[in-house]
Amino acid sequence: METLEIVMKELEYSRKWLEYELIDEEYICKEYESYLESEDKNTEHYRYGSFKKLLKREDFFTDEKIKYYIELAVADNFLSTSAIVDLIRCKYLTDEQFTNLLTYLPNDNPILDKVYNREKLLRLLSRTTNLTQKMFDLMFSTADSVIHLALVERNDLSYHQLLVLSTSGNNKAIRNLARISLDKVSKNNLLL
Repeated sequence: METLEIVMKELEYSRKWLEYELIDEEYICKEYESYLESEDKNTEHYRYGSFKKLLKREDFFTDEKIKYYIELAVADNFLSTSAIVDLIRCKYLTDEQFTNLLTYLPNDNPILDKVYNREKLLRLLSRTTNLTQKMFDLMFSTADSVIHLALVERNDLSYHQLLVLSTSGNNKAIRNLARISLDKVSKNNLLL
């Protein structure tokens, strides 16, 4: 037990990682072996790897474990934002869990606010089968290149929507993609 405490202290893992059953003793010992054998002595890399591994585990996605994840991430000064951004972007969260993240996220982090709002819109856009002009206008008004890219990659945009993206998309790549799609639509209309 004393050895475990030393290992956790050296890797800067909080005891709560074990208490919350997010990792076990075997895992932390293997991490420590890797740490000793590696040239990488940045302990935050090992903890960040642990956060990332959690997001790949099927048994992780309970409301309780998500709360624990955020609590531990917030407490880790080196990793807080990165680990929480990974959670926000995780596609395995149910819609309810995603919405509930707002309850647990720190209030004073503009990066997390931006990522959360972007992911909220991307989730909405991915579930939309019929893109209305109102929805397009909402997405376009964000002036967010990630949202604009998601828009231009859709195959249900109207000629007018493609025209807007081709002239006023957030960046050159989006405008070029929209022009290519616009050309295809124009050619298809000529064939009809």
